[in-house]
Amino acid sequence: TGMDSTNVYAYISIISLLFCLPPAIF
Repeated sequence: TGMDSTNVYAYISIISLLFCLPPAIF
């Protein structure tokens, strides 16, 4: 189930990006 691993990586990447960006977006 390599797909799951990739999905998790993508999810973490998105979260990291949002975290890096300022809360002004929200």
